Amino acid sequence: MFKNHLILTVYCFCSLILLSFSAAQNASNLSRFKFENADFSNSESKLLVSAYVDVVGNSSTVTNSFINALLGSSFINDGNKDDVSKRLKSSNRLGFDAEEGILTKIKLGDNKPILSIGLSNRDLIGAVFNKDLFELYLRGNKPFAGKLANLGSTSFQYYNYQQITFGLEKKTGQWLFGGTLGLVKGGRLQAASLKKADLFTASDGSYITFDVDADISYAGNTSQSRVLTVNGAGASIAGKAMYTTENNKHQFAIELKDLGFINWNNTTNYSKDSTYRFEGIVITDVFQINDSLFSDLKTDSITSILNIEAQKKSKNTLLPVNVHFRYSYQATDKWNIIGGLHYMYFKGYLPKIYGGANYQLGSTGINATASLGGFGRADFEIGATQRIKDKFLATINFLYLENLLAPKKTSGQGINVGLSMRF
Repeated sequence: MFKNHLILTVYCFCSLILLSFSAAQNASNLSRFKFENADFSNSESKLLVSAYVDVVGNSSTVTNSFINALLGSSFINDGNKDDVSKRLKSSNRLGFDAEEGILTKIKLGDNKPILSIGLSNRDLIGAVFNKDLFELYLRGNKPFAGKLANLGSTSFQYYNYQQITFGLEKKTGQWLFGGTLGLVKGGRLQAASLKKADLFTASDGSYITFDVDADISYAGNTSQSRVLTVNGAGASIAGKAMYTTENNKHQFAIELKDLGFINWNNTTNYSKDSTYRFEGIVITDVFQINDSLFSDLKTDSITSILNIEAQKKSKNTLLPVNVHFRYSYQATDKWNIIGGLHYMYFKGYLPKIYGGANYQLGSTGINATASLGGFGRADFEIGATQRIKDKFLATINFLYLENLLAPKKTSGQGINVGLSMRF
């Protein structure tokens, strides 16, 4: 009978990548439209304190129903797999992003700059993978009997880092300018790249050959606190400029964020360009992998089987620099129209174009935004703001409507919550 399972060699390489993935899965995060403070520079308040949580997960291919089953208690059935297969392209993208932080702004005096101090923690995951790799993950290697599966052009990144930022901003006429310097602590890094990975499965399932060129590196592990452990250090700069017309109808803004680096002080690196022929253990269900399977198959044994030696060295990586252009039009006292373009330099992220509207009814605002790009395809987000006694502003945004209405045909789940207080 045909062995409808993954054989050891492919599993070994996938395990090395999954060991990197597993550390990031706890960061499964949910919208990336940042919590924005009200115009503090025009207010009479002297101090503004804000706190926010912003989480998003999205994909160009993997459906909401599949993610719900994978992360929940539901069984991943053939229907879940078929829904993903229908959406697979030659190149596919997946991303998770979460940030939690606090920001304080202090007015230094009349006609003087505003001082800002911020503290944040961020988990960011990005992946690009091809169709054959995900089909192998979904269904094993039986569909590839007597065929060559191309698993290459696949890559993955996971960063965890914390920042403390110090900035100044000042309003001059119709312009507002600001700049920020950040000190960065690296908590955890995982990165994997399959430059080439050609898998051939014998027609009777008796053996496989695997021609692979792979690079894998990581700093930190799941036994360490990613927030408290120092595995790297770096710096960043940010800047923004905003112009508002005299009648306050039009506003143009540009922002540059997280232009910087992290030097990881002790990364573990694996690199291999080789061809394998192997017959080995059988995995009955990749979705039912448990600790007992790994009891005798740890990183050391995997690298020994594959004849890979780990190299320890420091490594520099760029932060995920963000560039954001935004336009806002105050159509009436109640209606505000926005549009913009956002790009983040990170694996799997495409330029995102968005547009939306906000309706203000007294102290309550309701907004809706549609976007195209980012980690996903097309998305729709709704949210609300609530002012309380002109001292507090609460915001909440949801990227969840698609999951409710058409989970088998859509991707993307997210939430953003923020609270600001003026004194």
